[in-house]
Amino acid sequence: MKNLLFKQLFTIALSILFVNLYAQQSEIEYNSDSDINANGPHLLLKETGDIGNGSLGGGTSDDGWARLWFVNDSSPTDRWSFLARPHAGATDNEGVLTQPLVMAHNAVQKFGFGEDGTLRINKKYTLPNDKGLSRQVLTDDGNGDASWSYVDYTEKAGTISDPNFQFHEDSNGAASISFSNNQFANNRFYILADPSNTSGVNARMRLAWANIGTSEIHNLMYLDASDYNVGINTEPDEDFVLYVKKDDTNTANQIAAHFGEFNAGTVGYVTINRPTSGSGATSILRLKDNDNTIAEFLDSEGDIRFEAPLEMRDKIEVFNADIELKGATPGKLVLGDVMNMDPKIVAPSTCVVGDVYLSNAGGVFKLRVCTATNTWNDL
Repeated sequence: MKNLLFKQLFTIALSILFVNLYAQQSEIEYNSDSDINANGPHLLLKETGDIGNGSLGGGTSDDGWARLWFVNDSSPTDRWSFLARPHAGATDNEGVLTQPLVMAHNAVQKFGFGEDGTLRINKKYTLPNDKGLSRQVLTDDGNGDASWSYVDYTEKAGTISDPNFQFHEDSNGAASISFSNNQFANNRFYILADPSNTSGVNARMRLAWANIGTSEIHNLMYLDASDYNVGINTEPDEDFVLYVKKDDTNTANQIAAHFGEFNAGTVGYVTINRPTSGSGATSILRLKDNDNTIAEFLDSEGDIRFEAPLEMRDKIEVFNADIELKGATPGKLVLGDVMNMDPKIVAPSTCVVGDVYLSNAGGVFKLRVCTATNTWNDL
């Protein structure tokens, strides 16, 4: 009888407590601790009679989750919830997190922790549960699993619109990469690239060396995509032209220079060409010493002009052509030692005034000169 009366009074007390908790703000004052067998927590949500061996939607709610819901009566079917499967051997519904604590919206997992510290977001991204090494970053394997790694390798079929790696400058300036080490902490090599092609701006990439402590900077090379130019040791506003092109199908219009492998009968290692569309200066190649021209290759009949003393260390052979001393005051052909002429037994059939040859008439050698058209006389 006493037990029955006690149970009835206890039920009434719980009902009053439930009404109070449901109807107003509740405050729990309690000296809690981490020992479940002693004082324990302020609030304990304990799933009982449920070891989690059922299946959701299979006619049973035996799923092993302990739940705490948050609902607004203006939309009673929508809810946020905290759920936990703290018992040994339990995982989240996808089997990724062990003994998980999960935040869900309308029964869809949005955020979850595993007992080993693994973090999972929106069931799409799983983050590692340990720190990485210095300068490592989180990389994704494409399946939602992230790990710590160095950004030194990408593996995919990159395209111009979807590159393997991209540096994007969040302004209208140049994107940059720098290279440094510990020995000289302020020294840098830079690659700066500005892809802009608006009016007055050339799309350029620059290789430079700099000291960020002293603001010293040396521009080493420019690639100009606007005019297809390459500048070596030039400043940004200087005019520079070095065309490097490998196109043997249009050699007549190759501008300035050709660098390519040797192909017998076509081009050598270096070919310098003045295009047929060129106008103005006739120079193909000009060599200077302290800004003074010393040699020049001209396009008119393949002339080569030397404007400084020329020293030859080997013989000069001229095929089917003349050596002429020209000008208002032509110079002299000076022989330091001897001149060797191939003797002829039969006189050349034609000549112009001034021609000379060495005659061999029966072992008698004579120099003969052309004194009139097709007329030879002994000197």
